[in-house]
Amino acid sequence: TITGLGKTNAVSNGIEVFDASNVTISGNTISGNTGTLGGFFSAGIVVDGSAGPSPVVTIFGNTISNNQTGILFGDTANDQSQGTVQYNNIVGNPNGGVVGNGANTIAATANFWGSAAGPGAGGNNAALGAVNVSPFIQAGAVPT
Repeated sequence: TITGLGKTNAVSNGIEVFDASNVTISGNTISGNTGTLGGFFSAGIVVDGSAGPSPVVTIFGNTISNNQTGILFGDTANDQSQGTVQYNNIVGNPNGGVVGNGANTIAATANFWGSAAGPGAGGNNAALGAVNVSPFIQAGAVPT
């Protein structure tokens, strides 16, 4: 379980993955990363390859909830970060469930987005930027 600092005047991310990493993030509950500073939002998971070789990340079987942003890929449009996001519960993240700011499309299929209607329903957990979400799961997704 990774719990953030809550509402602060600082950006505090749950997990950060940077350049040249090849990482699997699985079986976690990541929540409470709700700080903001100068228009920047805390995230449950940040994947950033802007300063070097691109990270490759698999995010599988997590609950990512109640953060400002659930998962953020890429700091700039040229960021080459790559990722697969599957079988996660992504709920209660008002500034995006999965945000793809980089050059690559993020595969975020087979996730539960907090609503049977999918990402963005009810104003939370939208998939923003270069993110493929179809098909999505209509009920809780974390494998048991």
